[in-house]
Amino acid sequence: SSISELEDSRAAVNRAEQIAAAGRMTVSIAHELNNPLQSIGNCLHLVGRQELPPAERAHYLELAQNELDRLMVTVRRTLDLYRPIARDRRLVNINELVTKVMYLMEPQLNARMIKVNYRFSTNLAWIPLVSDQVQQVLINLILNSMDAMPAGGEICIQTGSTMYGQIPGVEILVKDTGPGVSENDMDRIFEPFFSTKEHGTGLGLSVSYSIVAAHGGSLNYVGEQGEGACFRIVFPEKNANEGEN
Repeated sequence: SSISELEDSRAAVNRAEQIAAAGRMTVSIAHELNNPLQSIGNCLHLVGRQELPPAERAHYLELAQNELDRLMVTVRRTLDLYRPIARDRRLVNINELVTKVMYLMEPQLNARMIKVNYRFSTNLAWIPLVSDQVQQVLINLILNSMDAMPAGGEICIQTGSTMYGQIPGVEILVKDTGPGVSENDMDRIFEPFFSTKEHGTGLGLSVSYSIVAAHGGSLNYVGEQGEGACFRIVFPEKNANEGEN
């Protein structure tokens, strides 16, 4: 029938998109690993030269160590995408968690001349979370906003009650006054190794997405182009993945 043909066609398109995304990720991973490996190889080649002065040998060894450290960070963050990362949850007050993160980041925000506005809803349900991981999600989003506003600006953080499907939940909105995400990039911002920054790893949003998903929640971009970036995190009150713990 025409309906089954349409469903088959959609399934084929989805498979093609998944294969294309996997291909882009594979190429990106290879690229991210190849650059520091080449640098390490070059440094070790130079270190092996007998006529090299000790000071230069030490310099090249230090460069190789720095590249090795960068390589290890990339591999660790890549592994974080696929590990079961939401175990040992505890009930958390979202407003207190956000306040703690912003307190930690206050010196950086002040140095960048970025003002923070809070719109906290009261009497929010406590949510089962791994606090350190959700803090990392918030830090990643704030760092992205800071990078998008090098001349200063504002970040608004809003919390509230919402529905996550049929389950009551809590949402966090993180909005800035930067340029926002371009229409061409919106479909790819959560892809591993996709970055619009010159020296970005492209892993911050991917890892954040994985962390929120492992908590049974969702992370979406809801901003309009030209009106600043806005990300929405939703956590259900009863975690959909609790059976995995």
